[in-house]
Amino acid sequence: MSRGRHGRGWLGAVVLSASACVGFPPPYAGEQGSSSGSSTTEPFDPTLPGPGTTSGAEPMTSSSSSDGGESSTSSSGTTEADDLSCCEAHASPGCDDEGVLACVCEQSPECCDQAWDDTCVVQAVRSCGADCGDPPTTGEDAGPVGACVGQVEFEMLPTDAIITGAWSLMLSELGEGEIAVHDETGRTGGSVLFTPVIPCDDTFYLWVRFWEQDDADSYFVQIDGEPDPLAIFEADCSPSGDGWGWAQLNWRDQNEPLCNYIEDPWAPMWDAGDHTVEFTFRESMAVGRVVVTNDPMFVPE
Repeated sequence: MSRGRHGRGWLGAVVLSASACVGFPPPYAGEQGSSSGSSTTEPFDPTLPGPGTTSGAEPMTSSSSSDGGESSTSSSGTTEADDLSCCEAHASPGCDDEGVLACVCEQSPECCDQAWDDTCVVQAVRSCGADCGDPPTTGEDAGPVGACVGQVEFEMLPTDAIITGAWSLMLSELGEGEIAVHDETGRTGGSVLFTPVIPCDDTFYLWVRFWEQDDADSYFVQIDGEPDPLAIFEADCSPSGDGWGWAQLNWRDQNEPLCNYIEDPWAPMWDAGDHTVEFTFRESMAVGRVVVTNDPMFVPE
């Protein structure tokens, strides 16, 4: 089992998947092209390091507005905010833990020059090792966690995931950073398990960075262990395609025909706390990042 770098604290790891295939460029190598042509590639060995040189895609950051809080900025570009907890949202930028602050500033600069909002708190715990105990409050005077009072948006990476069985982390050469890859030729079973910790109660939308080769674009998915039998997530309803793309999570019953969904989008109503999103292999050979947001109008770029 391969575990992501920051699987501690109240926000857990996230997992993603991918598999090798002949007839299209693998998801970690080569130039992204169309599905036409007769060239083929040999199956790869996911137990070996990926051949890519890409250091990884730039993390997605959410847009935030500032209420005008003032703070000073150090020569390293981080914001000094000695009295502001990294575990609570506030109108001023920055927080009181220098290590967490530098980590969040590198990934989400707006947290250090605009405002330290709910998304910054999630980033601090999920990716930067902030020890916040229970899920954080959502405002300076907020009481017990309840309904979300603002936009929540955060990104989960394959490196944050718990990866088991036939899944492995590999480095992409297509600008996707590290991805999870499924080995169809050897090992079997396993899954890619995401365990997001949600900071407040709301309906949440999941966008998945998926890999498609011709019509091989679907995954089996469960949210919080449901449904049983597994739902089918059909990333692309068209009969063909090639390369990486974004798709909003949907739910198709295994007995239903293509493009006939029980929920589209599949948007769970989540209470604050721990949740799970688990991907297992069906068709697609890889999966990349996953974005979680309570904004129904959000579309990743």
